[in-house]
Amino acid sequence: MYLFKKAKESIVSSLHGDKSSPIIKINYICNCILKITLAICLWLSSLSFLALYLNADIINKSLFQLFSLSSLILSCLSFIILKRKNGTYILAKIKMYPFSFKDLVDVSLLTGVVTISVFDIILCYLYLLVAFAVFVIATCSIYECLDNPYMRDNENISSFSLSFISVLYMGLYVISNGVIFRNLPYNPLEYMGYIIKNIIEDIFSVTKKLTKLII
Repeated sequence: MYLFKKAKESIVSSLHGDKSSPIIKINYICNCILKITLAICLWLSSLSFLALYLNADIINKSLFQLFSLSSLILSCLSFIILKRKNGTYILAKIKMYPFSFKDLVDVSLLTGVVTISVFDIILCYLYLLVAFAVFVIATCSIYECLDNPYMRDNENISSFSLSFISVLYMGLYVISNGVIFRNLPYNPLEYMGYIIKNIIEDIFSVTKKLTKLII
């Protein structure tokens, strides 16, 4: 019955599709953000690896290595999502319906088969997780550089490079998420309430299924 309902909703949405709908806008925005993230993260990881190569005794070497690796992983995930058939669309739906697996389901109008794979959903959530992790690393890097007594030394190129890379990525992360949030059909309180509601429903659903299996 649930798949039939989703198929019916897919038919209605296809007949009354509106290019100005939030999901279409967010899909386009996500596509642009992924391309920009791919380019910037590749450039940042290359810059970080170059700084590590040119200066073996670089200060904050572990942060440089971590930032380089995480930026490279993020660029790879961006590329894979862009190449996937429904990659940007699934990412847009995750932004629209956070932590709600049932709202991510799409059903084929011809076969009644679910057309969105679990792999794509996991891939998009992994991208969001890595993007947030890189943002946290960038924030820690800024704090580390500002707390570094050698930061005042003009010859300390490593701290300056790390600060520049961190600020650039933080700007990318904040601006991209801000643009997406401005196009969501929720205000901040509604969005937070929606997230909490979906998490509670998911926990209840999993608990109910586990109870049935045990009993």
